[in-house]
Amino acid sequence: MKHLDVAVAIVFHDSKVLVARRKAGGVLGGYWEFPGGKCEPNETLEDCVRRELTEELAITVHPVVSFAPIQYQYPDRLVTLHPFLCTHDSGEPRLLGCDEIRWVEPQQLRSLKFPPANDKLIDQVIAALPAKTPSVEIPRRKKSARQSASISA
Repeated sequence: MKHLDVAVAIVFHDSKVLVARRKAGGVLGGYWEFPGGKCEPNETLEDCVRRELTEELAITVHPVVSFAPIQYQYPDRLVTLHPFLCTHDSGEPRLLGCDEIRWVEPQQLRSLKFPPANDKLIDQVIAALPAKTPSVEIPRRKKSARQSASISA
């Protein structure tokens, strides 16, 4: 049975996660995924994430934190996902190795069709990353003339 080690990037920016839709006609075509890919011989997982995102999306990322590996048995292969939370260092994502790209809030991940191997990872991402919360500005009280005088004294 074939075994694949796949490095996966959870690129987090402005409370959103970058996802890509796989090219139609390929393996799991039309499914959404966290960008990444198969590791090459003698390549570190971190180097694989960097290389794959440059090749697939023309962006530069920096792996910051690794999640626990996730194994999933497909009928024809065993896949081990090696997920990394990454910062987006440079570049605007381009459609080089996928059909569509979206920045989504973590809670929206469940509404997209991902390969079954990603189910546990989506739960981990939602649990680990904060939901976007609206910023609330608290109005300041106006200072009385007496408070202003005591501050300036």
